Amino acid sequence: MPASGNDAPPYGDSRLVQKAYLVADIRGMELIEKITSDQAPGTAIARASCASWADCESLGIVDTLHRDILHIGHRLQLLLHRSVLATATHPRLTRLGALGAEVRVTHRSLPDMLVFGAEVFAVAHHDRGQERRQVVHIHSQELSTGLLHLFGGLWDHAEDIASARRAEDSIQAIVLSYLYAGTLDDAAAREMGISVRTYRRYVAKVLRDLNVTSRFQAGAKAANLKLLSGL
Repeated sequence: MPASGNDAPPYGDSRLVQKAYLVADIRGMELIEKITSDQAPGTAIARASCASWADCESLGIVDTLHRDILHIGHRLQLLLHRSVLATATHPRLTRLGALGAEVRVTHRSLPDMLVFGAEVFAVAHHDRGQERRQVVHIHSQELSTGLLHLFGGLWDHAEDIASARRAEDSIQAIVLSYLYAGTLDDAAAREMGISVRTYRRYVAKVLRDLNVTSRFQAGAKAANLKLLSGL
């Protein structure tokens, strides 16, 4: 489970990744294919993190994870931001899981990086708009070790995506029951043990997921779809 509060270690600090760009080779994606092909099938573990699922796709990381890692039997640990739970399950993410990838989510900020064995790759942003990006190969052993520790800390404090989805579904069902009953926000939040602001974020997500514009419509649609059964 993710750590919270003041006890949480500062694993989201991106300064280490920014420093790593200074000692890197820009031919990252080319080198990944070569390095993975040199390893005997099923003998290595890859660790990847993406700031967002869109980053994973636009940078070609998803293709690499499928073609050069999972397809030849290597183990994969994939770490994503919890925002991935707010969207419908992407078929390519589902496919990675079906191929054996271990996927976890975290609320912390994540670097875009891939670790394969002792080799570390990160994403360099070349302008303020972050429109020009390249996957770079980190040469410094000290920085590579630091990035490995960064990933390990993030991974240990992250939550399995299946468990996170079940928790989200459970919360959504509870919020739906309050909407159907017409419970006031402060009362519903108090019963759930969360802040009113957090409760309203859940309400907004329920409205988006049901494609409705009002709480009354959400309650009515939930009843029609029998989403409230068992509550």
